[in-house]
Amino acid sequence: MGGFPKDFFDKALELGCGSGKDSRCLAYYCKKLVALEYNPDRQTECDDEKTTFLIGDAQNLTRFGDNEMDLVFSSNLIEHLPNLDKCLAECRRVVRKDGLVIHTVPNRTWKVFHLL
Repeated sequence: MGGFPKDFFDKALELGCGSGKDSRCLAYYCKKLVALEYNPDRQTECDDEKTTFLIGDAQNLTRFGDNEMDLVFSSNLIEHLPNLDKCLAECRRVVRKDGLVIHTVPNRTWKVFHLL
């Protein structure tokens, strides 16, 4: 995401934020970031002026309004979901018409780039 300037996205949603450590990097590009994690035991970071951490299910985003987000992002999440179609439909619903939905998934070269 290095091609975007600081605070490019007004409001963003990160699905499957885990501990929230990567959310700190993503927040650089967002005026407001909502970081969602399913497992409350994994999430260790705390809210700050830009980031709100919530417990919730990526397959049920009813707490968010239609067209509310400029960006919906996940990293290494969607391959674990039991109902991917439901998650993708929810992403489509909450993202603005000119917004972005970005999901990254592991592949053969993922581990090499992750380590770099």
